[in-house]
Amino acid sequence: MFTEASAFATIVGLLGAFTSGRQAESTADVAEFIKWLIEHNHGELAKLIEQNYNTTISIKALLNQHSSRVETQLGELATTTALIASRMPDLDKLAGSLVPGIKLSDQALNILRQMAENKAEYFLVHGSMAGTSLIPSNGKSIEYEDDQFLQDDLATLVELQLLRLGYNSSGKEMYHFTRTGAKLVQLADGKSAL
Repeated sequence: MFTEASAFATIVGLLGAFTSGRQAESTADVAEFIKWLIEHNHGELAKLIEQNYNTTISIKALLNQHSSRVETQLGELATTTALIASRMPDLDKLAGSLVPGIKLSDQALNILRQMAENKAEYFLVHGSMAGTSLIPSNGKSIEYEDDQFLQDDLATLVELQLLRLGYNSSGKEMYHFTRTGAKLVQLADGKSAL
């Protein structure tokens, strides 16, 4: 029996396995994928796909692309998943063993944690001669330690959609906290985010 999240993860993984065995410039159709699933003992998942029109259409759209493009997209998804898993108890070691060197920095997670704890909607980045300040919407301070890598951490948080970058009327950067960011904090703290 599959939950929605486990079905998604399984389908993504199996799509990767299916497309990796194909020529880079080839395409496939859903029927070939369903047949491949059944041949590889994934009949329950094949049935689930066949019963869900939206899933079938989504897989069809993916398989109509060249397999090299699908593999690239799945690789990017795997990297993002490993980066997030690197901050989750029990999954961190698995992520680190399969994708060495991947880890969301302590500073990046701390910024998210402070936003969650302080219920801050967003923060502004204010640079001055004294350094950079992160000024949250609720007026409480967001602390960070490593000014050298602050921009890198913020860029990573935006890329992972844990923060959303916008600008205020003065053109200053505004980093908005996202639901995904809040869920990651919960998971990293060992709380269920589902």
